[in-house]
Amino acid sequence: MIVIIFAILLSLEIAYFATQNVSVISLRFGSYVLTGVPVYVALLCALLLGLIIAWIFHLIPSFSSHVALHGKERELKEADREIAQLTKTIHQLELDNARLRVKAGEEESSDEKSL
Repeated sequence: MIVIIFAILLSLEIAYFATQNVSVISLRFGSYVLTGVPVYVALLCALLLGLIIAWIFHLIPSFSSHVALHGKERELKEADREIAQLTKTIHQLELDNARLRVKAGEEESSDEKSL
C-alpha cells in the first residue's frame, strides 16, 4: 500500500514538473542534433539513464558474489560425493574385516581342536 502511495506521489511530482518545463531545447550528440525536445523529457531521460547505470554498477558485485557462491556450492557437492564414496569404502572395509575375523576365528578353532 505504501508503495502505491509513493508511486502516485512520484507520478504527480513528475506531471507537475512536466507542466512547468515545456520549453523546447536542442540536444547534440556529436554531429547528430535532436531538436524540439522538451526540457522535462531531456531531464527524465538523463535521470533514467543515471538509474540504469547505477543499477548496472549495483549488479556487478551481486554477480561476482553469485559466481563465488556457485563455486562454493560446486565444491560442497564434490565434497559430499567424496564423503559418500569414502563412507562406502569404509563400509566395504568393515565387511572385509569382519569376514577376515570370521575366517581367522575358524582357523584358530581348528588349531585348538588339533591339540
